[in-house]
Amino acid sequence: MLLKNLTSLYKRRRLKYVDRFDELKSLMCALNPFILEAYYISSFLSGLKEYIRSILKILKPATPMQDFD
Repeated sequence: MLLKNLTSLYKRRRLKYVDRFDELKSLMCALNPFILEAYYISSFLSGLKEYIRSILKILKPATPMQDFD
C-alpha cells in the first residue's frame, strides 16, 4: 500500500507531492531502514513531469529534496 501511494504521487502539485513524499518516505524508512537512498531518488524522480525529471537527472541529486531546496 505504501509503495503504491509513493509511486502514485505524480498527480499532485509540487508542494503537495514533496510533502506527501516525505511523509511516505518516513513511514517506509521506519518499516524498512535498509532501503537505499537511490530507491527514494528514483521514486521521487519518477513522479515528476518528464521535462522536470530530465533536468533533475542531469543534476544527479544525492537526495530526493536536494534540488528543491
